[in-house]
Amino acid sequence: MLTAEHVYKGFAGLFIVDDDNEIPLGLPRGSFDVPLVIQDRRSAYQPQFTYSPTMMDTMNGYLGDLVLVNGTPDPYFEVSRTLYRFRLVNGSNARVYKIGFADNHAFHIIATDGGLKDQAVSATSFFLSPGERVDILMDFSSYSLGQSVVLKSLPFTGGGGTQGLDLNIIRFDVTGSQGSGGSVPSTLPSITYYNPSEVVRTRTFTLTMSMGGGGMHKINNRSFDLNRIDEEVPGNQLEEWRIVNGTTEFHPMHVHGLLFQVLSRSGSTTLPPSDRGWKDTVLVNPSETVRVLVKFTNYT
Repeated sequence: MLTAEHVYKGFAGLFIVDDDNEIPLGLPRGSFDVPLVIQDRRSAYQPQFTYSPTMMDTMNGYLGDLVLVNGTPDPYFEVSRTLYRFRLVNGSNARVYKIGFADNHAFHIIATDGGLKDQAVSATSFFLSPGERVDILMDFSSYSLGQSVVLKSLPFTGGGGTQGLDLNIIRFDVTGSQGSGGSVPSTLPSITYYNPSEVVRTRTFTLTMSMGGGGMHKINNRSFDLNRIDEEVPGNQLEEWRIVNGTTEFHPMHVHGLLFQVLSRSGSTTLPPSDRGWKDTVLVNPSETVRVLVKFTNYT
Protein backbone atom coordinates (compact mmCIF):
# COMPACT_ATOMS: atom_id res chain seq x y z
CA MET A 1 0.00 0.00 0.00
CA LEU A 2 3.00 2.31 -0.45
CA THR A 3 3.18 2.53 -4.24
CA ALA A 4 1.57 5.98 -4.50
CA GLU A 5 3.85 7.55 -1.91
CA HIS A 6 6.95 5.97 -3.43
CA VAL A 7 6.00 7.20 -6.92
CA TYR A 8 5.33 10.71 -5.63
CA LYS A 9 8.75 10.76 -3.96
CA GLY A 10 10.39 9.95 -7.29
CA PHE A 11 10.35 6.18 -7.63
CA ALA A 12 9.36 6.12 -11.29
CA GLY A 13 11.57 5.71 -14.33
CA LEU A 14 12.20 3.53 -17.32
CA PHE A 15 14.33 0.84 -18.83
CA ILE A 16 15.28 1.35 -22.47
CA VAL A 17 14.95 -2.00 -24.24
CA ASP A 18 16.86 -2.11 -27.51
CA ASP A 19 15.87 -4.49 -30.27
CA ASP A 20 18.32 -5.61 -32.96
CA ASN A 21 15.47 -5.29 -35.46
CA GLU A 22 15.40 -1.54 -34.84
CA ILE A 23 18.92 -0.92 -36.18
CA PRO A 24 18.06 -1.18 -39.91
CA LEU A 25 15.01 1.09 -39.51
CA GLY A 26 17.07 4.29 -39.47
CA LEU A 27 15.57 5.68 -36.27
CA PRO A 28 17.47 8.45 -34.43
CA ARG A 29 19.99 6.97 -32.01
CA GLY A 30 22.50 8.05 -29.38
CA SER A 31 22.08 11.64 -28.22
CA PHE A 32 19.07 12.00 -30.56
CA ASP A 33 17.15 9.28 -28.69
CA VAL A 34 15.92 10.99 -25.52
CA PRO A 35 13.84 9.60 -22.61
CA LEU A 36 11.34 11.97 -21.00
CA VAL A 37 9.85 10.88 -17.65
CA ILE A 38 6.92 13.20 -16.90
CA GLN A 39 5.63 13.69 -13.34
CA ASP A 40 3.56 16.37 -11.64
CA ARG A 41 4.24 17.75 -8.16
CA ARG A 42 2.65 20.18 -5.74
CA SER A 43 4.57 23.44 -5.79
CA ALA A 44 5.14 25.95 -3.03
CA TYR A 45 1.87 27.58 -4.07
CA GLN A 46 -0.08 24.55 -2.90
CA PRO A 47 -0.50 23.93 0.82
CA GLN A 48 1.11 20.51 1.10
CA PHE A 49 4.82 19.84 0.71
CA THR A 50 4.77 16.11 1.46
CA TYR A 51 2.64 13.23 0.25
CA SER A 52 -0.47 13.54 2.40
CA PRO A 53 -3.64 12.68 0.46
CA THR A 54 -7.00 13.99 1.56
CA MET A 55 -10.30 12.22 0.89
CA MET A 56 -10.67 14.36 -2.23
CA ASP A 57 -7.22 13.17 -3.37
CA THR A 58 -8.37 9.59 -2.86
CA MET A 59 -11.35 10.29 -5.08
CA ASN A 60 -9.71 12.41 -7.79
CA GLY A 61 -6.13 11.20 -7.63
CA TYR A 62 -3.11 13.02 -6.23
CA LEU A 63 -2.66 15.92 -8.66
CA GLY A 64 0.02 18.61 -8.74
CA ASP A 65 0.35 21.99 -10.45
CA LEU A 66 4.03 21.72 -11.50
CA VAL A 67 5.41 19.36 -14.13
CA LEU A 68 8.86 17.80 -13.80
CA VAL A 69 10.71 16.12 -16.67
CA ASN A 70 13.47 13.72 -15.60
CA GLY A 71 13.18 15.25 -12.12
CA THR A 72 13.61 18.83 -13.31
CA PRO A 73 11.05 21.67 -12.94
CA ASP A 74 10.71 24.23 -15.75
CA PRO A 75 12.92 22.06 -17.98
CA TYR A 76 14.43 22.96 -21.34
CA PHE A 77 16.43 20.90 -23.81
CA GLU A 78 18.68 22.15 -26.60
CA VAL A 79 18.07 20.47 -29.95
CA SER A 80 19.46 20.61 -33.47
CA ARG A 81 17.40 21.20 -36.61
CA THR A 82 16.92 17.47 -37.20
CA LEU A 83 14.82 14.41 -36.33
CA TYR A 84 14.68 13.21 -32.70
CA ARG A 85 13.14 10.20 -30.98
CA PHE A 86 11.51 10.98 -27.64
CA ARG A 87 10.46 8.13 -25.33
CA LEU A 88 7.67 9.51 -23.15
CA VAL A 89 6.69 7.91 -19.86
CA ASN A 90 3.90 9.19 -17.64
CA GLY A 91 5.30 8.61 -14.16
CA SER A 92 2.66 10.73 -12.42
CA ASN A 93 0.42 9.46 -9.66
CA ALA A 94 -2.86 10.38 -11.35
CA ARG A 95 -2.45 13.16 -13.90
CA VAL A 96 -3.48 12.48 -17.49
CA TYR A 97 -1.64 14.54 -20.12
CA LYS A 98 -2.86 15.53 -23.57
CA ILE A 99 0.54 15.67 -25.24
CA GLY A 100 1.04 18.20 -28.03
CA PHE A 101 3.22 21.09 -29.11
CA ALA A 102 2.17 24.68 -28.44
CA ASP A 103 2.27 25.50 -32.16
CA ASN A 104 0.34 22.33 -33.13
CA HIS A 105 3.41 20.93 -34.93
CA ALA A 106 2.85 17.37 -36.16
CA PHE A 107 5.00 14.41 -35.11
CA HIS A 108 4.95 10.65 -35.66
CA ILE A 109 3.91 8.06 -33.05
CA ILE A 110 6.11 4.96 -33.52
CA ALA A 111 5.79 2.91 -30.31
CA THR A 112 3.46 2.15 -27.42
CA ASP A 113 3.84 0.28 -24.10
CA GLY A 114 4.86 -3.03 -25.70
CA GLY A 115 7.25 -1.70 -28.33
CA LEU A 116 7.17 -0.54 -31.92
CA LYS A 117 3.90 -0.03 -33.76
CA ASP A 118 3.43 -1.56 -37.20
CA GLN A 119 3.49 1.89 -38.82
CA ALA A 120 4.54 5.44 -37.99
CA VAL A 121 1.39 7.55 -37.63
CA SER A 122 1.31 11.34 -37.91
CA ALA A 123 -0.49 13.12 -35.06
CA THR A 124 -0.67 16.50 -33.34
CA SER A 125 -1.76 15.23 -29.90
CA PHE A 126 -2.46 12.10 -27.86
CA PHE A 127 -3.46 11.22 -24.30
CA LEU A 128 -0.87 9.72 -21.95
CA SER A 129 -2.14 8.32 -18.65
CA PRO A 130 -0.09 7.16 -15.65
CA GLY A 131 2.00 4.13 -16.58
CA GLU A 132 1.62 4.57 -20.34
CA ARG A 133 4.60 4.88 -22.68
CA VAL A 134 4.60 6.37 -26.17
CA ASP A 135 7.57 7.04 -28.48
CA ILE A 136 7.40 9.90 -30.96
CA LEU A 137 9.60 11.20 -33.78
CA MET A 138 9.82 15.00 -33.89
CA ASP A 139 11.53 16.88 -36.71
CA PHE A 140 12.87 20.32 -35.76
CA SER A 141 14.18 21.13 -39.27
CA SER A 142 11.34 23.61 -39.95
CA TYR A 143 12.51 25.82 -37.05
CA SER A 144 15.21 28.48 -37.30
CA LEU A 145 18.23 28.71 -35.02
CA GLY A 146 17.23 30.59 -31.89
CA GLN A 147 13.58 29.54 -32.01
CA SER A 148 11.90 27.60 -29.22
CA VAL A 149 8.85 25.36 -29.06
CA VAL A 150 7.07 24.06 -25.96
CA LEU A 151 5.72 20.54 -25.47
CA LYS A 152 2.53 20.94 -23.46
CA SER A 153 -0.35 19.19 -21.86
CA LEU A 154 -3.19 20.73 -23.83
CA PRO A 155 -6.41 21.60 -21.95
CA PHE A 156 -9.25 19.07 -21.90
CA THR A 157 -12.40 18.41 -19.91
CA GLY A 158 -13.43 15.51 -17.69
CA GLY A 159 -12.24 13.98 -14.45
CA GLY A 160 -12.22 15.52 -11.02
CA GLY A 161 -9.81 17.88 -9.30
CA THR A 162 -7.51 19.75 -11.67
CA GLN A 163 -7.41 17.22 -14.52
CA GLY A 164 -7.19 18.89 -17.91
CA LEU A 165 -5.05 21.85 -16.87
CA ASP A 166 -3.08 23.68 -19.57
CA LEU A 167 0.50 22.86 -18.50
CA ASN A 168 3.94 23.40 -19.98
CA ILE A 169 6.00 20.19 -19.97
CA ILE A 170 9.35 21.03 -21.59
CA ARG A 171 10.79 23.76 -23.83
CA PHE A 172 12.94 22.81 -26.79
CA ASP A 173 15.51 25.45 -27.82
CA VAL A 174 16.84 25.12 -31.38
CA THR A 175 20.56 25.80 -31.04
CA GLY A 176 22.34 23.59 -33.60
CA SER A 177 22.26 22.17 -37.11
CA GLN A 178 23.83 18.75 -36.55
CA GLY A 179 21.94 15.96 -38.32
CA SER A 180 20.80 12.84 -36.48
CA GLY A 181 20.90 10.73 -39.62
CA GLY A 182 17.49 9.42 -38.63
CA SER A 183 14.38 9.20 -40.75
CA VAL A 184 10.70 8.36 -40.32
CA PRO A 185 10.51 4.69 -41.40
CA SER A 186 8.11 3.91 -44.22
CA THR A 187 7.47 0.48 -42.68
CA LEU A 188 7.83 -1.01 -39.22
CA PRO A 189 7.81 -4.67 -38.13
CA SER A 190 4.36 -6.19 -38.60
CA ILE A 191 2.00 -6.95 -35.72
CA THR A 192 -0.34 -9.93 -35.78
CA TYR A 193 -3.66 -8.63 -34.52
CA TYR A 194 -6.05 -10.91 -32.67
CA ASN A 195 -9.20 -11.96 -34.49
CA PRO A 196 -12.26 -10.99 -32.40
CA SER A 197 -14.18 -13.95 -33.90
CA GLU A 198 -11.81 -16.26 -31.98
CA VAL A 199 -12.82 -14.90 -28.56
CA VAL A 200 -13.92 -17.80 -26.35
CA ARG A 201 -15.22 -15.81 -23.37
CA THR A 202 -15.92 -12.26 -22.25
CA ARG A 203 -15.26 -10.81 -18.81
CA THR A 204 -16.64 -7.50 -17.58
CA PHE A 205 -14.81 -5.30 -15.10
CA THR A 206 -17.00 -2.47 -13.82
CA LEU A 207 -15.31 0.45 -12.09
CA THR A 208 -17.22 2.24 -9.35
CA MET A 209 -16.46 4.65 -6.54
CA SER A 210 -17.92 4.36 -3.06
CA MET A 211 -18.58 7.71 -1.41
CA GLY A 212 -19.29 5.94 1.88
CA GLY A 213 -15.84 4.35 1.91
CA GLY A 214 -13.86 7.57 1.79
CA GLY A 215 -13.89 7.71 -1.99
CA MET A 216 -12.58 4.15 -2.43
CA HIS A 217 -12.51 2.89 -6.01
CA LYS A 218 -13.71 -0.65 -6.67
CA ILE A 219 -13.76 -3.25 -9.45
CA ASN A 220 -16.94 -5.33 -9.66
CA ASN A 221 -17.92 -3.86 -6.29
CA ARG A 222 -14.76 -5.17 -4.59
CA SER A 223 -11.76 -3.30 -3.24
CA PHE A 224 -8.28 -4.78 -3.65
CA ASP A 225 -7.26 -7.71 -1.46
CA LEU A 226 -3.90 -9.37 -2.11
CA ASN A 227 -5.13 -12.64 -0.56
CA ARG A 228 -8.24 -12.99 -2.73
CA ILE A 229 -8.34 -14.39 -6.27
CA ASP A 230 -11.15 -12.88 -8.34
CA GLU A 231 -10.54 -14.44 -11.76
CA GLU A 232 -9.10 -17.72 -13.00
CA VAL A 233 -7.94 -17.47 -16.61
CA PRO A 234 -7.13 -20.48 -18.81
CA GLY A 235 -3.93 -20.23 -20.81
CA ASN A 236 -3.74 -19.80 -24.59
CA GLN A 237 -7.37 -18.79 -24.98
CA LEU A 238 -8.41 -15.45 -26.45
CA GLU A 239 -10.66 -13.43 -24.17
CA GLU A 240 -12.41 -10.09 -24.45
CA TRP A 241 -12.23 -7.93 -21.36
CA ARG A 242 -14.78 -5.13 -21.15
CA ILE A 243 -13.72 -2.35 -18.80
CA VAL A 244 -16.78 -0.29 -17.90
CA ASN A 245 -16.04 3.01 -16.19
CA GLY A 246 -19.04 3.86 -14.02
CA THR A 247 -17.25 6.82 -12.44
CA THR A 248 -16.53 10.44 -13.34
CA GLU A 249 -12.77 9.87 -13.08
CA PHE A 250 -10.09 8.73 -15.54
CA HIS A 251 -8.79 5.22 -14.91
CA PRO A 252 -5.57 3.88 -16.44
CA MET A 253 -6.03 0.09 -16.40
CA HIS A 254 -2.89 -2.07 -16.31
CA VAL A 255 -2.26 -5.81 -16.40
CA HIS A 256 1.03 -6.98 -14.92
CA GLY A 257 3.29 -9.09 -17.13
CA LEU A 258 0.92 -9.23 -20.10
CA LEU A 259 0.47 -7.36 -23.38
CA PHE A 260 -3.00 -6.91 -24.86
CA GLN A 261 -4.64 -5.20 -27.83
CA VAL A 262 -7.35 -2.55 -27.65
CA LEU A 263 -10.41 -3.59 -29.67
CA SER A 264 -12.77 -0.66 -29.25
CA ARG A 265 -13.34 2.56 -27.35
CA SER A 266 -16.92 3.68 -26.67
CA GLY A 267 -18.08 1.16 -29.25
CA SER A 268 -15.82 2.48 -32.01
CA THR A 269 -13.11 0.30 -33.51
CA THR A 270 -11.53 3.41 -35.07
CA LEU A 271 -8.84 3.93 -32.48
CA PRO A 272 -6.39 6.79 -31.82
CA PRO A 273 -2.84 5.85 -32.88
CA SER A 274 -1.63 5.56 -29.28
CA ASP A 275 -4.18 2.75 -28.73
CA ARG A 276 -3.01 0.63 -31.69
CA GLY A 277 -0.24 -1.90 -31.11
CA TRP A 278 0.85 -3.89 -28.06
CA LYS A 279 -0.35 -2.34 -24.81
CA ASP A 280 -0.22 -3.12 -21.10
CA THR A 281 -1.96 0.07 -19.91
CA VAL A 282 -5.08 1.63 -21.36
CA LEU A 283 -6.82 4.84 -20.35
CA VAL A 284 -10.54 4.43 -19.69
CA ASN A 285 -12.29 7.79 -19.77
CA PRO A 286 -15.19 8.74 -17.48
CA SER A 287 -18.40 6.84 -18.32
CA GLU A 288 -16.61 4.95 -21.11
CA THR A 289 -16.35 1.26 -22.01
CA VAL A 290 -13.07 0.01 -23.45
CA ARG A 291 -12.80 -3.52 -24.87
CA VAL A 292 -9.42 -5.24 -24.99
CA LEU A 293 -8.32 -8.63 -26.34
CA VAL A 294 -6.25 -10.70 -23.92
CA LYS A 295 -4.44 -14.03 -24.24
CA PHE A 296 -2.18 -15.55 -21.57
CA THR A 297 0.53 -17.33 -23.57
CA ASN A 298 3.78 -18.89 -22.30
CA TYR A 299 2.45 -19.25 -18.76
CA THR A 300 2.77 -22.46 -16.75
